[in-house]
Amino acid sequence: MKCILMNKNTEVLVAEYNNISKFFDEIIDIKNIDYAPYVLKKIYLEKSEDLRVTAVREAYEETGIKLNPLYIELIDTLSGESRKNSYPNGDIVYNNTSLYLANVTENDIKELKGDSETKRLQFFNIDSIPANIMDIDLINAYKNYNKKNYRLK
Repeated sequence: MKCILMNKNTEVLVAEYNNISKFFDEIIDIKNIDYAPYVLKKIYLEKSEDLRVTAVREAYEETGIKLNPLYIELIDTLSGESRKNSYPNGDIVYNNTSLYLANVTENDIKELKGDSETKRLQFFNIDSIPANIMDIDLINAYKNYNKKNYRLK
């Protein structure tokens, strides 16, 4: 699961990890992905936890931003090849990713802090996101969501 945090300028919060190659060597086979220090922060579901509650909890743990689960929006669910991960032990998994959108305020941003794995958190214009970001499929899903919603207005 991922949650896109967007500020009033419609910029998206992206994390840069301290040591992405070490981090990913432990988790997935680095040979199967491009070196990508920029990511949307990860969200892990705890047993019997509601997806919205998970998104809010993890957003706080990884960014310091407190969200209300009633004010986040599910914008897409992604699966298939774009969500494929290969692990060093040979296991291959296809993740199903629920993508949420949350608007953050100036007050929220004052509390912004990364966790121990994070080098820095930074807002980027959606068209200026670093080219070496992981999860480009999620960024594209967000762009498609924006286009669709713009047409509906």
